[in-house]
Amino acid sequence: MGSLARQTDRIVDRAAKPASSVEPRLAIPVRDLPAAPDHALRTERLYLRPLTDADREEAISLMVDAGHAVSEFLPLAERGETPEEWFARERMKTDDGLLRGGAVRRGVFLLDKQEADVSNAGPLIGLASLINISRGLQWEADCVAWFGQRFQSRGFGTESLCAVIAHALAPLPDGLGLAAVNAGIVPGNTASEIAAARAGFKRDTGRECHLRVGDRWVKHEFWSATI
Repeated sequence: MGSLARQTDRIVDRAAKPASSVEPRLAIPVRDLPAAPDHALRTERLYLRPLTDADREEAISLMVDAGHAVSEFLPLAERGETPEEWFARERMKTDDGLLRGGAVRRGVFLLDKQEADVSNAGPLIGLASLINISRGLQWEADCVAWFGQRFQSRGFGTESLCAVIAHALAPLPDGLGLAAVNAGIVPGNTASEIAAARAGFKRDTGRECHLRVGDRWVKHEFWSATI
């Protein structure tokens, strides 16, 4: 899986009937949602937790590696932004999301099956986040995820999405109590389409959205997972 496009700056062009209700097919076992006090999620192979300053070097290395592969669909850095500045911005948005409840940004770490202590989880293989969390007329969020090149096409994208969707749609207080998780996917981004479908997203063929990809506005397919 390469990436699921950002939903910030979303413009919905057309809206026909609402997306049909789809129960996420959580084929990947998800446990400890959430695993309190560190705001972590865990699956059989992965540990999802907020990035910390200790992750700086590993995150920057992963971002540089992944950026070349996913830039067509999801530029990770802003124009003129250095990898170091990207990490500082990511950390700031992670902390702000925890403080204000507007986002759930998680680094995805590979678990050692022989290691019971999750504090030793590693390496960092990608990021999977819920952003633009809204609790107005619609209780929903947008989803974005990307992974390093050598960790793609191994099912980690689907497994991560299952975890964040389960957390998002689970009732309060254990989950976020949302009714829907949305994503925009560029037509032709087959890896993301496959991962999203396996995680329980459904494409709403009656809706489209335009998202900013670098300096361009690009048409995206509208996908949604609902309770």
